Amino acid sequence: MRELILALKFRSARAAAEPLARILAQYLRELGAAPPDAIVVPLPLSRKRERERGFNQAELIARFAGTALGIPLVTNALTRTRDTKPQSDIRDHRERARNVRGVFSLTDAALVRGRTVILIDDVRTSGATLAEAVGALRIARPQRIIGVAVARA
Repeated sequence: MRELILALKFRSARAAAEPLARILAQYLRELGAAPPDAIVVPLPLSRKRERERGFNQAELIARFAGTALGIPLVTNALTRTRDTKPQSDIRDHRERARNVRGVFSLTDAALVRGRTVILIDDVRTSGATLAEAVGALRIARPQRIIGVAVARA
């Protein structure tokens, strides 16, 4: 797992997303966390960071996981409103929370309202980023939000 994630994040090995997504999809299946009404929403990157990397690794994982689970990928429900310092560069949990406070915005409530949202990130550090995204999604009153990451730092 560690090598796949490092390859995906730091060596642009896009092919690493598929096996990570299969593992995540199996985990969600075993939990019964992927009902037919669900949508998969990747954690968005800032435009700047996505341009630098050339892709959003959470979106690649979410795309493969959605396919494996037979549920749609929705990339336009949530947006990142500003660039932030990478969470992995920050050691203090309170500072991580401050770093991402208010960074996400709901862009289309109709896509989320009444649905089960599987919010996917690649790596969870403190959980602050997922928590902020969940807060933005809650405005649309989804039935349920399941925040998952393929790994924990």
